[in-house]
Amino acid sequence: MNSDQLLSLIPQHPPFRFVDEIIYYNTDGNGYLTATFSPSKVKELHPKLKRVPMIILYEGIAQSSIILTQLMTLPLEDNELPVLGYMDLCQFDTPVEWEDEFLFDIKGIRFVSRKALMRGNISKKNGTIIASLFLSVATLQKGGGE
Repeated sequence: MNSDQLLSLIPQHPPFRFVDEIIYYNTDGNGYLTATFSPSKVKELHPKLKRVPMIILYEGIAQSSIILTQLMTLPLEDNELPVLGYMDLCQFDTPVEWEDEFLFDIKGIRFVSRKALMRGNISKKNGTIIASLFLSVATLQKGGGE
C-alpha cells in the first residue's frame, strides 16, 4: 500500500488529520510504523498560540496507531469508529515550534481482535525525542457498543 492508501485507513480528514505521510511500515512480528507530521499546516487554526499544543502531537500518534492496528488486524468497517483507550506517557521538556517537523514511531506490543497495545515515540526530525508513551486503541460501533 502507498502512503495515500494508508492514510485513507483513518477517518480524520484535514485539517484534523495530524499525519502527513507514512514513510515506513512492517507487519512482520509485532508490527512497526513511522509517520511524519508538519504542524505548520494547522497553525492558522490556532493563531494566538506561539507553540504547538502537545495534544495535536498526541492525536497524531494516536491516528498513526489506528493505521498500524488495521494493518495488523482488519480494516475499520463502515459502522466502526477508532477510539483511544489510554495513553501513558513520559513527556520531555522540549519546546515544540510550528515550523518543526515530527516523526511518530510506533511498535506493536499486542494485537487482539480489533484492539491493540503499542509503544511509541514522538520526535523531531532531528532525532530529539519529545515524548515516549504506551497507548491502547480499539474500535466501537457507531451508535454505541463494542
